[in-house]
Amino acid sequence: MVNQIVPEKDTKGVMNSTNETPPTSKPVTMDNSSRNISMSIIVAGLIIAGAIYFSNGRTPSNIAGTATDTDALAAEATATNELAKNVDPVTDSDHIRGSLDAKVTIVEFSDFDCPFCQRVHETFKQIASEYSSNDVAWVYRHLPLTQLHPNADIKAFASECAAEQGGNDAFWRFADAYIAVQDPAAGKELPIKVA
Repeated sequence: MVNQIVPEKDTKGVMNSTNETPPTSKPVTMDNSSRNISMSIIVAGLIIAGAIYFSNGRTPSNIAGTATDTDALAAEATATNELAKNVDPVTDSDHIRGSLDAKVTIVEFSDFDCPFCQRVHETFKQIASEYSSNDVAWVYRHLPLTQLHPNADIKAFASECAAEQGGNDAFWRFADAYIAVQDPAAGKELPIKVA
């Protein structure tokens, strides 16, 4: 604050000016919660600024209902159909759960040691149990990713040995048993017990 000059009358009735000082005040301090809020606002501002900078003014092209969204979906459907044409047709020689004449056929390209494949295996088992074999067929085809899972091709070979000795049912018993005993989170292979 600025000192104010206030005119006063002295005892003789003459006006004087004196300097009055305002009452003293404490310095402003912030508690921890105020600091946290301030820092949060600053960090949020930096994140927003970074997002704007790195987006280069682009807008999302996948907003539902836009013309570009419809075009992108159509192009993706066309590309998917083209890829599907390159998949070999399902035959009796495939490992299949369900009927060759099922309304829907799921062709899975999988790796026994892949943790994501192991998760989807359980989902496909659930689908196969909830729908009749005339409604949904599940086909398993090997795609061992040896760059990520060095022993995946050995598991694929073992499953084929089981299928050669016991047929399609033996393959699925092997696959279900192997998937059930694996612990991808621990990164270790557990022994296989096929009934």
